[in-house]
Amino acid sequence: MIDFGTGVEAYVAPHQRKDDPEHYYVYLVPRCSQLFTGNPNERFIEAVTDEQFEIGTVIPAKFDFFHYTHIQTTIRIDGGGIDSIGHVEKIRNRPLSMVSYTALGRVGGRWERNGFAFGETIAVKHRQLSIEQEDLEASKRGKIVVTVQLGKMKALPGKFQTGSAKGLPMETTKRVAVDLGKSHTVKLVPLVEKDETGLDDSAWDWAPARGKNGREIRFTFFYASRTVLELKKIIPIAPTMEIQLKPKSTKPCADNTTDCQDQDDDEVMVLPLSNVPAKRIKIKPADADATIIAPEHASKKIKAEDAGGRASAKPTSVTPTSTVGSAGPAAHKAKARERAKLELQLEEIVLQREENRLKRRMMELEDGE
Repeated sequence: MIDFGTGVEAYVAPHQRKDDPEHYYVYLVPRCSQLFTGNPNERFIEAVTDEQFEIGTVIPAKFDFFHYTHIQTTIRIDGGGIDSIGHVEKIRNRPLSMVSYTALGRVGGRWERNGFAFGETIAVKHRQLSIEQEDLEASKRGKIVVTVQLGKMKALPGKFQTGSAKGLPMETTKRVAVDLGKSHTVKLVPLVEKDETGLDDSAWDWAPARGKNGREIRFTFFYASRTVLELKKIIPIAPTMEIQLKPKSTKPCADNTTDCQDQDDDEVMVLPLSNVPAKRIKIKPADADATIIAPEHASKKIKAEDAGGRASAKPTSVTPTSTVGSAGPAAHKAKARERAKLELQLEEIVLQREENRLKRRMMELEDGE
């Protein structure tokens, strides 16, 4: 997420994930949503249970420091129970970045370092809260606030005093966890606990820049499960697909028979339960005497009949035909076959997500009873 006035960027990303180094995708709240505030620096991200994450900021090389020397980045998670403060010093004509993946505190004279991870909120009946208390807790949960400010940092005599970070409890009421959509919270994962003799814990004082130059650049990441984001219409619900087999059309051959190799190909129509246009996949006549298996959740087998009207259960492969001209027919058929395979795999993934969403909803309804 980038602040368009200054070019400063803030992001949340999986921590040290080598196979997928990308940041979490941020979702802009639709204007039709009740959650829409008009603030371009407010976005939603999908929380993944037990996944450790990191929070970073990037200061562009052309950022105007004026006559100030430092940038302070403050991270407040779930209302400030978990926070982190860092500073970077100006380097001419070079971008500056800071990544935070731990909360550091001192307990009993020892330094304690913990990582950030998403944890699934547990709805319990024994925790009694008033409506006002539930609303206050819900306003803190599911929120990561990143603040960037220009200024100067001065060293002070003595040592910096800090307490231990403490996240919100994983257990809460059903109204907060389910009705208000606070499906996840941030938990602390112990990383290192030892006497950190080399740690610079000198006291310091922060002096923000004066006037408009010292304004805070604030980014807010709201996080929740994919199910909650779909229910709140932050992201669209994946459409459910079904497969139908159109009857095979035939052409009379020269001897007025219908059993001819030049007859039209069968067509499988993939029909979504939304306004997405239907897709057609053609099947070659040689494979028409076959059983076409729908995705796993469909629990249906659609049988194609042969020219004699008999149903057969022989396995088949769906082979799309190309509608391009005669140049390179083998290459076109191979590409079409691969495309059909990928489309079917994508539909299976979409349907699995829909099944998981419905199961989660049924569990919520059962808990409510």
